[in-house]
Amino acid sequence: MLRKINLTILAVFILLGIYFIRVRSVGDTADTYWHLAVGRQVWQEKHISQTDDFVYGKADTHYTSTEWLSGLIFFMFAKFLGFESLVILRVACGLGAVFFLYKTLEIFTKEEKVQIAVMAATGYVLAIRLFDRPENFSILFVAAINYVCLKYFFNETLSKLLYSFPLIFLVWPSIHAFVVYGYALFSFWIIIYSYEFIRKIKTRPKFLQVVSLWAISTAAILIQAKRFLFFLELKKLTSFSVNEWGSLTDRVFLSKGYQFFSQMPVEVYFYIFTLILILGLTIFWITKKGQRGLALYLIFAAYFAIALTPFRYYRLIPIVILAFAPLAPFFLKDLKKLAVDLTAKALTAILLILLIGSIFLGYTIGSKSYFKSSFDENGQTIGVKSRLWGQVFPKKTSEVIKEYLQTKHLYTFDWWSNYFIWQNPPIQTYSDVMYQYRTQEDFLEEQAIASGEKNWDKLVEKYNIDTVVNSQFAAPKGNNTPVYKLANWKLVYVDNVSALWARDDVIKTLPVDLSALNLELQTPLKFKPENKDKAVTQLENLIKFYPKNDFARGQLIQNYIDEGKIADAKNLAEQSRNLLPKDPTFPMYLSAVYASMGNCRQASQFSKEALRKSYNDFNFQALEEIVLSNCQSIQ
Repeated sequence: MLRKINLTILAVFILLGIYFIRVRSVGDTADTYWHLAVGRQVWQEKHISQTDDFVYGKADTHYTSTEWLSGLIFFMFAKFLGFESLVILRVACGLGAVFFLYKTLEIFTKEEKVQIAVMAATGYVLAIRLFDRPENFSILFVAAINYVCLKYFFNETLSKLLYSFPLIFLVWPSIHAFVVYGYALFSFWIIIYSYEFIRKIKTRPKFLQVVSLWAISTAAILIQAKRFLFFLELKKLTSFSVNEWGSLTDRVFLSKGYQFFSQMPVEVYFYIFTLILILGLTIFWITKKGQRGLALYLIFAAYFAIALTPFRYYRLIPIVILAFAPLAPFFLKDLKKLAVDLTAKALTAILLILLIGSIFLGYTIGSKSYFKSSFDENGQTIGVKSRLWGQVFPKKTSEVIKEYLQTKHLYTFDWWSNYFIWQNPPIQTYSDVMYQYRTQEDFLEEQAIASGEKNWDKLVEKYNIDTVVNSQFAAPKGNNTPVYKLANWKLVYVDNVSALWARDDVIKTLPVDLSALNLELQTPLKFKPENKDKAVTQLENLIKFYPKNDFARGQLIQNYIDEGKIADAKNLAEQSRNLLPKDPTFPMYLSAVYASMGNCRQASQFSKEALRKSYNDFNFQALEEIVLSNCQSIQ
């Protein structure tokens, strides 16, 4: 048995498995938490909910649940194996898809170099969509359908996997909405097989069984047509500017032209390269002499049409590449072997460098899902914010809510809403990941509350909001609801990621008195000079409450610098840098300390460390300029 294992191919699978694990942290997307909460709800209530009970922002929250089963699967893994076990699902789906890709490639070529190049390229792009989300199952199912159908056409061999298709199509509409993509692909192949059968071009083995299995799969679809037809809601989603379902053009210009080429997602380059390759090879293949039936032309016309769908729905790029990739060797067989070998070797070398580099860095080189353009109040791009260095979700704030508050209606921006729905049941949030029932009015009211626009306070009262979590500078994005202006509201907790505010009637007790802080101040220190002594004491108490509180530490360091207590500032910054080694904040404070001492060389070294740890977050680029300009003025 061991002799049959291709060790080189096995090494590629291992490399891709490590890559899938390394470039995504478990639960690094908000959707994961909503699906977990849905799974918990199904487990506890023993029925599939038809209303979104997690939100208070709209009276009518009726929706069609197309992902309850995947949510239940996620929840079962988290419940019985721990939250980190979600990585097992992600890697299993990713490697499963690559495995079916490999089996499909074997239909067309035995050239190991070509197989590795295609597997590595496809796996590299797939990882960009391999969040802990139901989409992973769709990626696996599409790869399986592609393999079975292409094998039956080109090898005239019926894979036993086909017998599982009715079951797949029975569960798929409750797992993920991409079922329509898989069913369309399967149905297309049935049309091709039937065309050959009717025209007596070819009689394939067990053809009637294949058609029967398709008919059973269709019946499985029809009994849950409402879930299957969910894709018709996409027009509504894109009307609300849901970026993931935007067009390719929308995604490419998401940064509004800011650093255009550096902000182009790497999957777009792969996609453009794939399109050019497809078009070039197709033209070459068509112009080559040889007898070809109409079925072949229909197949490549259909796959080419599939390849164009990302122009309408950008999100489909990885799954389109997965579907079309195995056909590349079919075209390549007519090219000169030397050219194919050289191309495959070059592509493999580039991809191995990208894969290994991504593994060491911990994120996919070229992916922009970790870097978001930030805009000013006029909509102009001011820089690129990194999601890699800070907390994506406010973990400590969630713990404080559990222990110190009796929250019922929490308001925060949509990403964090999903996190709190999972971490802090049974609180409700204004909105969550579900968009089916949303209206334009909902979005406008949500935006007004988030930014403190006209009548925001009336809306807080209207929805009986009792807790608000605002974002701080280290958050990837967020809201800034000015509840400090309201009577009977207190600041309960704050760090560099979030600020927790609550109405007096839901506060059981305060973990720390923070009444001397004024977070709304547009100054480095978030307290007024006349309240300095009281504020310093409160910040020290905040550190006692939570020793890793980066906000309190930074404020005290800044205060020492302003008071000229450079030795105290240096000691606290060094201590904080050791306690929080991944945080770029404290190297930047050390840079400021050394700049104030006139040691520009050390100041520059620490500012570069801060930039490296922040992945060149634009906030830290601005801070470096300020800090080193002070250093230059001393010189």
